[in-house]
Formats: sequence, structure tokens, C-alpha cells
Amino acid sequence: MTYSISLHNGTKWSRQHNVRGARLARKEAHIDENGYHNAFIDKTLKQSYFETFGLAIQEYNAKQKRSDRQIIDYLAKVRDEHKRSPSKKPHASYEMILTIGNRDNHPSVYEAESVLKEWLEEFQKRNPNVVVFGAYFHADEPDAAPHLHIDYYFVKRKNKRGLSLQVSQNGALNEQGYFPTKDENGKLVTPQMQFQHDSRELLRDIALRRGLTVDKTIRGENHKHLDTDLFKKKSELDKVKSEITKAKQDLERIKKEESTTRQKAQRNEKRVAEAKEKMIQFEDNEAYFNQLEHDNLMLDLENKELKRKLSLMKRAFNQLKSFVKSYKLKEGGMWEQAKKNLFQFLGKERYDEFQEIRHEDEKSKLPKRVFNDFER
Repeated sequence: MTYSISLHNGTKWSRQHNVRGARLARKEAHIDENGYHNAFIDKTLKQSYFETFGLAIQEYNAKQKRSDRQIIDYLAKVRDEHKRSPSKKPHASYEMILTIGNRDNHPSVYEAESVLKEWLEEFQKRNPNVVVFGAYFHADEPDAAPHLHIDYYFVKRKNKRGLSLQVSQNGALNEQGYFPTKDENGKLVTPQMQFQHDSRELLRDIALRRGLTVDKTIRGENHKHLDTDLFKKKSELDKVKSEITKAKQDLERIKKEESTTRQKAQRNEKRVAEAKEKMIQFEDNEAYFNQLEHDNLMLDLENKELKRKLSLMKRAFNQLKSFVKSYKLKEGGMWEQAKKNLFQFLGKERYDEFQEIRHEDEKSKLPKRVFNDFER
């Protein structure tokens, strides 16, 4: 007999259904309450999350200085993040159903259970980033072939931020070597699709080793089944292609960044040139003001010198006056004669100007010590 191999993957599952809870067969007519079923692994999702992430959460919370940043219920956090952003955040768990054959054509219950149990053991060894918290073999549904329910979630183990272990489908599969690629027709093949393909082919290979005859066509696909070695080589080639594509994308990004940097450099050069021009103008203005300051200083010194000489002249004239007056000459005497003589010599206008300068000390607001400083 030739048996088909099928694998279905989804996000809905029921532990009550899988463990065949009390009175379940009475509620679900498709289940034979006297039929055979077996649980290889059975844990609640919450219990499994605690076992997997408990230590990582404890270490993370110990580093948080603010209590509102601590993680209390990681399962609730993952579910809430997916609900708010279903396209970006992963599901908290998944279920995979594997079947050998169909309702009318399938191996014995013993053969099916033996093959599926071996598959489960090998599956866990090959997928260290997949945590299986439920594995249930069912052979109690008359309208279906014996099959296996696998309840699981993905764990990314290398994280630089946040928890050291995190729920992440793409992150977990990337760490196992699965990357987006394209098939021979140019269609996208996601890491999840590759993961499911490998899981299906693992079951096919084990069934063949156990002596079962299985169909080499893959249900839902048009191409023939590839043998394990060839598939591995194809996967490696796809990985290389994916890396090349990523390298090209990185190169384009670098080129854009280089162009942006070049434009910024050109703008900076223009700003530097404008700044230099302004600096030259400033230096010219500074030289002009320095010259004005120098000229002003020279004029100030010249003015001080003139005042010094004028003061000296006035002191000499006053000394002469004092000397003449010391002889107590009568009015019309030598002093008056000297003034008349000076008046005749200078003329009225210049004589009046001389008299104004001579009496300037008496009118000036500056103290006489200023003129004394000029003289020194």
C-alpha cells in the first residue's frame, strides 16, 4: 500500500480536545470514546512558558530600576502584542497535525504511532528553537487516519535587547538557518514554509526507513519530492542566494548613505566658504576700526601736547604778571603799558582771543591738576 504524507499547521488548538478530557467524546460525535489515544507530552502553555522563560524574566526584572518595566506575565504580554500588531508580532503558540495516509488507506495504529513517535524525537533534536509543550496521538476518530497533534512555540535564543530568550518565529528560524528565498519560479519561500517542508519530509524519510511505501508527491505542491541530500544542497543554495540578495540590499543602502553624506559634505563646504568670506569682511572692518582707534589716539596725544604748551605759556605770563605787580606800580605803570603794547601789536581781535585763552583756567570745569599733569 502507498500512503500519502500530510502536514497541516495553524494557530488554533484545544488542550481539552487533545487530551480527550472527561465527557469530551459525548460532546464531539466524531470521537470514539473506546478508541485509542496517547499523550507523549502534555503541559499547559503557561507552565511551559514558565519553564522556558522563567529564569530569563527573573534576570531581566533584576536589571530594571522601575517596577513598571518589569515583566509579570510574559505569556499575556506576547498575546497582547500580537493582538495589537498581528502582522509584526508572533503568535504565542502553534499547532501542527501530521498524518500518514487517509481514512481509507493508512498504516496500522501501531505502525503509525511508532513512526510518529520517532518523528517527534527527531523533530525536537533538529529544532532546538522549537519548544513542544503538547504531543498527542489520536487513533480514535473513525473518519480520519491516525494522526499526531504537536503544540509548540518558537524561541529566539540570541538577543541583545530585552529578554535573553524571546518568542519570535522569524528570529528562531533564522538562528536555525532558515531565511527568505525564492523557488525556481521566482515565488517567495518564507522561513516558515521551509520549516514546514523539512518537517513533512522528515516524516516521509522516517516512514520510508520503517519500510512503509509513501507517495513521493507533496500534497499541495506540484513538484516532486527531493531526496534529503539534494534538498539540503538546495536549501544551502537558497541560503546563499538569500545572503547575496541581502548583500545587494546592503550595498544599495550604503550607496544611498554615501550619496547623502556627499550632499551634506557639499553643503558644509559651502557654509565654510561663506564663513571664510564673512571672516575676511570682519577682518577688513576690524582693521578699519583699529586705524580709527589709532588716529583717535594720536589726536588725543597731540591735543594733550598742545594743552601742555598752552598751560606753560599761561603760567609764564601769569608769572610775569605776578612779578610786575610785586613792584606795586601805579596805574598806568609798566603792566598797563605792557598790555597796551600787546594790544597794539596783536590787534583787538587776537588780543581778546589771547585774553580768553589766558583766563581759560578760571572758566574750565577740569581741575588744575589736569593741566599740571600735561606739563609733566
